[in-house]
Amino acid sequence: MGKEGNVVENMREFSGRRDVMRGTDFNRLYCAEGTMSLTGMNADYRLRVRPDKQLEFVLSLLNEIVNNRFASEIQLSSSAASLISKYDLKKFVNENSLNEKYVQFLVDDLIHSKGKGIVYGGETLSIDTHKAINLLNEVLGNNTLYKTGSYTVPQIKHSSVDEIKQLISKMNNGNVGAVIHFDTKSDLSVAF
Repeated sequence: MGKEGNVVENMREFSGRRDVMRGTDFNRLYCAEGTMSLTGMNADYRLRVRPDKQLEFVLSLLNEIVNNRFASEIQLSSSAASLISKYDLKKFVNENSLNEKYVQFLVDDLIHSKGKGIVYGGETLSIDTHKAINLLNEVLGNNTLYKTGSYTVPQIKHSSVDEIKQLISKMNNGNVGAVIHFDTKSDLSVAF
């Protein structure tokens, strides 16, 4: 809700299903994130999951839904089934000090709302995490909710590590007078 995609449209669509004056069929929002965000502040249930644990969390959810609850809408390939079977949601919850009741609510809501919900991963997550999220949406039959008519396209390509190193070198040599950051992410850290 805060800074990705079409923020105004996303907020409007979210708040449209939260208006107590319009009925009793409300949406529920879960947020699994490392640091507090605007989305997390608006969530009914917020789970603090470090960014480096997001993939493991999604794979654990997949294993719980597919292998333990037998609630998949699709047949997984043997390689996908083998991969997710290595993850255990209860173990993940315990190792990461998550609220077990909230995670149980999440799994129950995901299964109960098959085809009517969506699992969304922020743009800072890894490609593998996005693949796992897409598989989770497929397993839940949430593919009809994908917005394929619009998407965000960056105006310029991301800088490479070599370009960043060159910039740092130029800055250290006094060849750069100022650096202007335009539309950069504050949750990105780079180590050299």
